[in-house]
Amino acid sequence: MKVKVQQSNEEINSIGGISLIGGLYNSLKSLKKADSMQTSKVKTGKIKHSGIIKTVAGLFALGKNDYADVTPFRKDSFFRDCLKLNVVPSEGTLRQRLDELALLQELFALIRSGNVELVRVLEHRRIKKELKEISALSEQIIKQHVSTKQAVNKNLKRLNQSRQT
Repeated sequence: MKVKVQQSNEEINSIGGISLIGGLYNSLKSLKKADSMQTSKVKTGKIKHSGIIKTVAGLFALGKNDYADVTPFRKDSFFRDCLKLNVVPSEGTLRQRLDELALLQELFALIRSGNVELVRVLEHRRIKKELKEISALSEQIIKQHVSTKQAVNKNLKRLNQSRQT
């Protein structure tokens, strides 16, 4: 593959890690409960409460911590698709919705249960990975053992043949 490098005024964002964040957050069952929460001023429209939370989590994961940091991602289909968002919120929408969500006491319990669920998911994946590694290592040891046993048998056979002559 050939790569052409040229100077431009286009802003380049390295956001490949957002696919991992999206995969983790999209698997959380507790996050979906946020969508049923009622706020006093804001009604959920195209952008669900879970979408607001995932947007902020995605921004934090990319090292962005300001409301204005969402602007470059508004037209970024990769960011939107990885987080499974219908629409990436504007700076103003993000600010207003977070202000409203922060007033809900039930949100803090949901965040705590989400954190516990996230740790469980990560722990399960870590254990699964370690089991695969152990399985591969066991397979390698067995192959090595079989190979060693075959070599020993071959050498014993040669030794017996040389003794007979």
